[in-house]
Amino acid sequence: MELKTISDLIILTKREIELIKVVKTAQLEEDVKTDLLVRIFPYIVENLMLLNKNGLRYDKIEKLQSQYRMRNKIIHRHPYSDDVVLERLDDMINIIEPKLNMPLSEQILSMPIRNTDKMKKQHKQKK
Repeated sequence: MELKTISDLIILTKREIELIKVVKTAQLEEDVKTDLLVRIFPYIVENLMLLNKNGLRYDKIEKLQSQYRMRNKIIHRHPYSDDVVLERLDDMINIIEPKLNMPLSEQILSMPIRNTDKMKKQHKQKK
C-alpha cells in the first residue's frame, strides 16, 4: 500500500492493529506468537511517529515510544519475555484505537504526509 495521505496512514495503522489482535488470539506457541508480535510492533510505532509529526498529536506517544525502545532491548536479551510485549501492545492499542475512530475533518485526512526528517536535512544543507 502506497502512503500518500494521512488517511492512508490511519487505514494502514488500523490494519496492523487488527493483525496484532489476530496474532494475540491465534492458537500458536508462545514463542512463535512473541516473534510475530515483535516483527509487527515497530511498524505501528513508526506509523504513530509519522502521525505525530503530521500534527495528529496523541497523548502519551513519547512515553510509549520510549517504552517500546526499552522493551525492544529486553526482547533482544530475553527472546521469550512475551508478557512485556503483550503488555506494551495492550497499552498501545488502548491509546491508539479510540483516536483512530475520532472524526477527523476530510481536509486533515487528505493532507499529504510530511517527512520532517527530510525537511530538516534540506534546512541544514541551506545553511
